[in-house]
Amino acid sequence: MPTYIHHFVIDEVADVFDASSLWQAAGLPLFARKLHLRDLLERHPRQQKGRTLHSCFSHVRLLLPTAQLDDDDHLFRASHKNELIAALTALHQSDFANLLDGQEVRYQVIADDSLAPQQVGVQFGHALYN
Repeated sequence: MPTYIHHFVIDEVADVFDASSLWQAAGLPLFARKLHLRDLLERHPRQQKGRTLHSCFSHVRLLLPTAQLDDDDHLFRASHKNELIAALTALHQSDFANLLDGQEVRYQVIADDSLAPQQVGVQFGHALYN
């Protein structure tokens, strides 16, 4: 039975608006101790046959700490949030181009009161559409 919504929390994020640090570990990802967004999408494919990925999820929801998202909304008119969405969409399209099956990549960023300042929540799955 499929999992309809995958939910993960990425800890120890220095800047929650830095797309490259959320997407993949710097340097050799083989030696990274924590999972990043790209790793999570690879480990939980939309469709898999055997050990081969056939498609990945294209709609992703990011949950950011409420205080940081509110500060961005009020002080920067949500520019950091919009840049994060654009950068992650571009990374997703470039790294998983052959697994998207023509689907549009969509990211949504919402506030979450339960997250600590250096945490980012990630949701994707069969029942998530942005």
